[in-house]
Amino acid sequence: MADTPNGGAGVLQGKAGSSPEAKRVLIFFAIILAGCLLSMAGGFAGVTPFGVRLLFLFFAVIYGWSVTMDPWPSWAALVLMPLLDGIFHGITVAENAPGGIADIITYGNLMLGGWGSDTGLFMIMIFIIIAFFELVGLPKFIASWVLSRKILQGRPMLFLFALCFTSYILCAMINIFVGVLMLYRIIQSVSATLGYERGDKFPTIVMFGIGMTGALGLSAFPWSFNSIVLIGFFNNMLGYQMNMLKFISFSVPYAVLAIIFYLVVAKFILKLDTSRLKNLDPDFIKAEDRQASTPVKIGLLALLALVVLLLLPSFLPQTSTLYLILNGMGNAGRLILIFAVLVLINIGTRKLFDFQELAQKINWGAIAVCVIVIPLGSFIVNPATGISAALGQHVLPLLNGLSPFAFAGAIAFLVIIITNVLANMPVCMMFAPMAMQAAATYGFANEQLAFLLIVSCTIAWMLPSASPAGIILYVFSDGYLKVRDILVIGTVAIFCCFAALMLVFGTIGQALF
Repeated sequence: MADTPNGGAGVLQGKAGSSPEAKRVLIFFAIILAGCLLSMAGGFAGVTPFGVRLLFLFFAVIYGWSVTMDPWPSWAALVLMPLLDGIFHGITVAENAPGGIADIITYGNLMLGGWGSDTGLFMIMIFIIIAFFELVGLPKFIASWVLSRKILQGRPMLFLFALCFTSYILCAMINIFVGVLMLYRIIQSVSATLGYERGDKFPTIVMFGIGMTGALGLSAFPWSFNSIVLIGFFNNMLGYQMNMLKFISFSVPYAVLAIIFYLVVAKFILKLDTSRLKNLDPDFIKAEDRQASTPVKIGLLALLALVVLLLLPSFLPQTSTLYLILNGMGNAGRLILIFAVLVLINIGTRKLFDFQELAQKINWGAIAVCVIVIPLGSFIVNPATGISAALGQHVLPLLNGLSPFAFAGAIAFLVIIITNVLANMPVCMMFAPMAMQAAATYGFANEQLAFLLIVSCTIAWMLPSASPAGIILYVFSDGYLKVRDILVIGTVAIFCCFAALMLVFGTIGQALF
């Protein structure tokens, strides 16, 4: 699960917590054992024995991520993937056939596809730059500066849009927990100032909107957590690097439209009363929070450099020297270049960018998800598993007769429904082979459907297992949101986001390709 706070029960927590965790571990291995036994029967529905084992391992990992915030499901999968392949190698005729899956998984190619990939290293580096941004106070400055603009005073709906969009930017560029929880504190301050209490419609609807935009921020930019992993996954599947500029041109307009739809529905259907906002004192944000100190300015420049270096190759001719240099560096290399500059900057006698100190802020649980989900996804879509062919054979015929746009909508809606129960990234990966198989049939570019799936899987908040946004809504809303509120408003928000997504897919998505 992405961007989760440190914590959660561990396998060796003690008597109070060991029994529930032990049951989870037993269920995890029971799922894997079921896959092994089923594979010995020769597979099913066109999926090879190897594919059956890998698929059930995949389900076990999804289960593990859904019930715990600990990284043990990822570590277990890292060990079991090549181990099971070695144990079962040669047991069945299908796996010994010419062109079969001999030596498809080794520890070497598994580690290379995860820890050794550009995406894996970039993920580690992102946590360090995020910790730096937090250290210098960049999130607080951005939120305070935006919400203190005079243009927002006396314009309640514009103020709420700025609130949600600020959450979206902070969650996308910094961290979903930092962004949402910071805005939650601002909402609580505004609600207290205006005389609202827990359970009132205003803080309930607005706080859910902030949690929703936190979810959307997971796929906002190519360096957002979900985007890092899933773009790397699709790059491996397609055999080339997808265009980051096109991704942003798709994801950001969608999010803006989704926020607008949500606020309009909140105002006119949920009957959100915003009249008290017209009298909000603009000084509710402290003046010192709106001032950019020297460390904040350096943080802003580092953020700008990060954006430029990641997007610049999209503007350059692929034969130019600068393109070849940046492309050869990869995303991780470009970020390390920023580190090399920051580490030389001192403020007085204090080193501003202390790499060793910042490296302690790395969320290794989230890294564990990243370094297993990429190679696991790549192996799942390998033709030797038969999974892609089986999906195409059994699911695609159910969608026959649909127009191209209706097909895309059906796939997106299925992803949204399932991802609100299961961890979101694996759901996207499950549908990826079928979508890529159907792309040429329906006249879509591979990237267009890839973007659709990456964004669809972040419309996820109905359960804590769905995404980090679900955890925030259920755990960190401080009593302002009840389960009924999340389910009712969450359903409304899903349809708002789905409508925005399909509108952008059919307009900007078509224009981009």
